[in-house]
Amino acid sequence: MNQRIKKSTNPQIGKSVSQRTNDVPHAFLLPCSFAPLLPILFLAAATLLFFWPIWLLSYRFPQGGGDLWGQLHPIWTYVASWLRRGVFPLWSTQMMAGDPILSEQQYGLFNPINWPLFLFPSVPPTLVSLRGMFSIWLAGAGMYLYLHHSPVWRIASSRRLNRSAALIGALAYMFNDSFIIHLGHPQFNDTMAWLPWTLLGVDYAMRNARAIPLAGMALGLLLLAGHGQAALYAATFIGIYSLWQIGEAIRSKEAREQGDKGAYRCVDFQKSLRRMGRLLLVPLFAACIAAPALIPGLERLPRTVRAIRTEGGIPEYEFHPEMLLDLVTPYIHGRGMRGYWPSWQRVESAYVGVVALALAGLGILTHLRQRRTGFLILTATLVYLFALGSQGPLYPIVNKLPFFSATWKTARVIYLLSFILAIAAALGAVTVLDMQESRGARWQGSKEAEKRESRIGIIVYIGAMSVIALLMMWCAPDWVATTIPPTNQSIALAGLRFAALTLLTITFLIFLRMRLYIPHSSFSMCHSLSHTNKLESLFYVQNAGLILLLLTELIATGALADVEKLPRATENPHLAAIDYLQADTGWFRIDVDSKARGLWSPSAVMVAGFEVPQGTGNPMELVVYTQFYWAIPYKGASVYQLLSAKYIIVPKDALPGGEGIWPVFKEDPLIDIHLNTNAQNRVWLVYHTQPVNTLEDAYAIIFDETFDPAQTATVQNGPALNFEGQGTLEVYRYTPNHVSFFVRTSAPALFILSDLNYPGWTARLDDNLVPIFTTNGLFRGVYIPEGEHHVEMRFFPPSLRVGLGLFIIAILTVIMGARIYQRRRRTKDTK
Repeated sequence: MNQRIKKSTNPQIGKSVSQRTNDVPHAFLLPCSFAPLLPILFLAAATLLFFWPIWLLSYRFPQGGGDLWGQLHPIWTYVASWLRRGVFPLWSTQMMAGDPILSEQQYGLFNPINWPLFLFPSVPPTLVSLRGMFSIWLAGAGMYLYLHHSPVWRIASSRRLNRSAALIGALAYMFNDSFIIHLGHPQFNDTMAWLPWTLLGVDYAMRNARAIPLAGMALGLLLLAGHGQAALYAATFIGIYSLWQIGEAIRSKEAREQGDKGAYRCVDFQKSLRRMGRLLLVPLFAACIAAPALIPGLERLPRTVRAIRTEGGIPEYEFHPEMLLDLVTPYIHGRGMRGYWPSWQRVESAYVGVVALALAGLGILTHLRQRRTGFLILTATLVYLFALGSQGPLYPIVNKLPFFSATWKTARVIYLLSFILAIAAALGAVTVLDMQESRGARWQGSKEAEKRESRIGIIVYIGAMSVIALLMMWCAPDWVATTIPPTNQSIALAGLRFAALTLLTITFLIFLRMRLYIPHSSFSMCHSLSHTNKLESLFYVQNAGLILLLLTELIATGALADVEKLPRATENPHLAAIDYLQADTGWFRIDVDSKARGLWSPSAVMVAGFEVPQGTGNPMELVVYTQFYWAIPYKGASVYQLLSAKYIIVPKDALPGGEGIWPVFKEDPLIDIHLNTNAQNRVWLVYHTQPVNTLEDAYAIIFDETFDPAQTATVQNGPALNFEGQGTLEVYRYTPNHVSFFVRTSAPALFILSDLNYPGWTARLDDNLVPIFTTNGLFRGVYIPEGEHHVEMRFFPPSLRVGLGLFIIAILTVIMGARIYQRRRRTKDTK
């Protein structure tokens, strides 16, 4: 067999290891064990640099506090306070009439990222900020590893050029607009952060069964992040991605070597079936890992405010076509809660930086003939059409499917478009950073004519981008004057000019790279320096310049987008009010009047250590209690006394809310505190009950003005009592998961605790299991015979038991599988 031996034109081939090492700048001569960590450490440094206002100006994110400070910080503080006492709280006694916080995934009790917060007293603000930053870094690290090691994208050579390309994709993804707009929703950012990790795990799991647990773990952490909509969108994308990879496996090795021309001439269905089998095990393992949170969450979902939301809310969170302009600069429509000016509700854009956008266009252009590029274009189109919501053709169809019917916030899916653009930007960076004639076949084609055609295309692309940048600079003032409101024109114009200048810079860097890498050319500027240490150093400088240009743009446009001054503890205007309330050692709740919520929020009252009969505005709050609270006509109503609200926070100089309510503290500069002398105790006995069958029947009685909560109570499917008696109560224990009381009564009575009756609570009377009756519409009641008794209630729902059982089964299965594999491997080695 004749063989043709062709001399390589690549000067690197044939050199010894020491010779090739000498061609690398000394800055890169690092131990092999440490060098792979440099990109991860660089991304950590980039994250800290992006959030420079937090460290240098004592700022916090987001503006207005968001869910981070209004909903999550009070819960995290509550959990941390009880963990220091040796109790892991599954139930919160601090808000509403109690809440099963374990079943609300957004609170993140089972999210490992939140666990370090629970180890510190009061969860300091700096730690909360670090927790939000960690999601950004996690996303960047996952994206870098995915692009660098995934067999799909093949940005995985040992060349540092391609490591730079993976870093560019990571920076574009981790600082995209969806992360910035959701700084106040870390559960959403956690979901986005685990997406590239999951895809990398899926890539390996479909090719090696040993990677199934790691892929399942990544997907399980994505589900535990705590945002249902973001997780649904991510899971759908992962499913489409997996099906595409299964389809790619149908082509045999011979067919793939022939390229797209012989794509389905030879098939390998066996490999496809193996991938499909492994793929099915990944979500199964992930579901078991996340089961302790998922199953209680599914139990809670039908009982939440979100479950009864009508489709009338769909148009309020859709992606509008005009938002595509924000791909150039997010300041066209304003950034941050206070800078956003359009008439529609504030939604995120797909902004990844104009540098990444230009590289993404180049990556699509130069890889257009590859099947993976077609996948990116197809999924990007589907994402955009779905994000349009009712304005587009896709959502009305998908809305009929399970789970998607509740995803009326369709604009949130746009983060997947940012993810796709980041991948395309990495491909474009490969094109720019790897422009060597000897490697042209990798990105242009093997024939000289195809290489020449591709070079011409890149030159045309550079020219087009330059023209667009100049037009942006020239036409921006007139366009802004006729399109943007006067109050936002200056910042929009500055954003457009900055984007145009950045676009000119990136096109110049691409052009400079082409000149350095096209030998024997009439416009080659460094032919005499080819393959020298000086030229090689210049290439690394260009790589670093491209990365720093993107990072500088993202920091300049995003670091101050959604931050505000961090309130200091010494600046709290309610310190005197807190001291006054803490002086009362009784057992009570503190209500916040609706007109005072902006002066001293229920969340801030909870952080101060008090219990409030209100929620934080979370749409996943229990609807039965929310409807009850807001149906109370006024503070003096008899039904209001069931809340056990001894104190009421009202605006300054507000009138009392009813008879028996009067001001007792007026030294606070913003609010007054009123004492409610009619408030019912947190626990009491009644000797007269009215059995009812439904919640509506109970409400008809307790909302009547003649209802006296101290004397009578409604009992759903419970006993009818009509006695005269007296009793005493002693509190033995009142913790999140366990309460116990001593009761002495002269006649049969109904013991009432003003806490919500929820599935999972069990009661014992003198160590005998007894039923808990829903009392006065939603509270807990236990029948007490005459005499002295011990009443005990515990919270450990069956849904949590099932979830923990599945979790343990999954872990044991992995351990047993690993041991079986090791035994088989040892047996094989012995033979």
